[in-house]
Amino acid sequence: MLLAAGLAGCATARPAFRCEARGGEPWRAVYSSHFVVVTDLDPESARDLARELDLVRAAVASSLFQRRHDPPVRATVIAFRSTAEFESFAPPGSAAYYARGAADPKIVIPGRLGMEQRRVLAHEMAHHVMSYVLLRQPRWFSEGLATWAETVGTTSGGIRMTTGPMPPGRRPQTRPQRIPARRLLAWDRDVPAGALGPYYDAAWLLVHYLVSQHHEALLDYEARLAGAEDPDEAFRAAFPEWDPAVAGGLERLDMALDGWARNGRFDGKPVQVDSNPQLSEQRMETAEVHAIRILLWAGGTPQEGDELILRAELDEGLAEDPSHPVLLRQLARRDGMDPLPLARLSVKGRPGDPRAWSFLAENLPPDAAAEREAALRRAAELAPRNPLALSALARELLEEGRSGEALPLARQAVQLGPFSSEVLDTYAAVAADLGNCPQALLASRRAIDVLPDDGEPERRARLEARLLDHQARCGPQGQ
Repeated sequence: MLLAAGLAGCATARPAFRCEARGGEPWRAVYSSHFVVVTDLDPESARDLARELDLVRAAVASSLFQRRHDPPVRATVIAFRSTAEFESFAPPGSAAYYARGAADPKIVIPGRLGMEQRRVLAHEMAHHVMSYVLLRQPRWFSEGLATWAETVGTTSGGIRMTTGPMPPGRRPQTRPQRIPARRLLAWDRDVPAGALGPYYDAAWLLVHYLVSQHHEALLDYEARLAGAEDPDEAFRAAFPEWDPAVAGGLERLDMALDGWARNGRFDGKPVQVDSNPQLSEQRMETAEVHAIRILLWAGGTPQEGDELILRAELDEGLAEDPSHPVLLRQLARRDGMDPLPLARLSVKGRPGDPRAWSFLAENLPPDAAAEREAALRRAAELAPRNPLALSALARELLEEGRSGEALPLARQAVQLGPFSSEVLDTYAAVAADLGNCPQALLASRRAIDVLPDDGEPERRARLEARLLDHQARCGPQGQ
């Protein structure tokens, strides 16, 4: 079946899609130690892309910190052969985009990387690596370091892996154009999206200046953040001459940054890494391809005829696999159906799919605690490195009053998925129930730190309310 633009007479700019079962291009998953590349590229191009991704990842992991850090969870890269098809699933004007999922990060790109895609990839891989190293991440430092890493993907002069030069599109501005240091250090997620550009420029300039001129103090600051020290206290300790509480401290930093913007050295230093990933390949089920496309649908700009096309895609996927858990979730949501019978159908048809067991657990009635726990345990057994599956089981045990049993699961989930506010929030709740106030407060603050820019305001409000609850129980310092 061809999902065409002319369904029911409605015009749409979305490209037509034909899955392999209907004569379209096959999709495949190419696995390396650090990525799974899901794509409709031909086998040779898919493997070339996997190797290129691994090279950029290795360069980022080697260049950010003194010691190389390799995240333990694979990132999923979804690569569309057609640029037009990628654009139909992407936010307007995006060369590539990153979706921080609760289970794994997902990077969505066109199948062939240009300079802008490499820049985005390096930036987002830097965030991914940082999430495993820095237990606290003030916004200015997180974005400044990620922007500094962009040149590992590309420079304005071409595709060369370097650190130190100006990333494409960035400017070493002086005041009044540059965001002053006091505002930069206070940067949070309240800055409107349209006003973020100057903050990224200023954060990159500050990080570049620290790397070049205050390297030992910067290493001290990184070590303090890695040790979960409060970011404001860590800054005062590592950079006492710029203490915001001391009169003239940040003004001196502003003058230094103005001077660096005018006269600093922005020469590139080559990054040398070895990358020879061992690759394996697996054909994708056509229903799984439909599921991926449906999950990505919300990322694109709405088009005329979308509802009919989305429904046709869902129906086609279910015709190919009537028990697929992602598709059945969508069916329940769209049609207002009782999800529990659909979840049981999914478990019966796909007993080896952890998503089916999670679907079942989420829709069991409140008095079905034993069955819910069994379903969550099965999901965790089938996906032992999925932080969301481990965290969901930990949350269930906590609600059953078994926080001691929940603790190792919640801790392992954080070790695998420190980029997930949901996982961190569960660990905070478990730690609080066990009376471990310092860990509860730290995890709760980290859950807020890692919220994406476009995260729902209601979710942020819930996390902030829980942090206040932990502080009320423990005191602000967790004593």
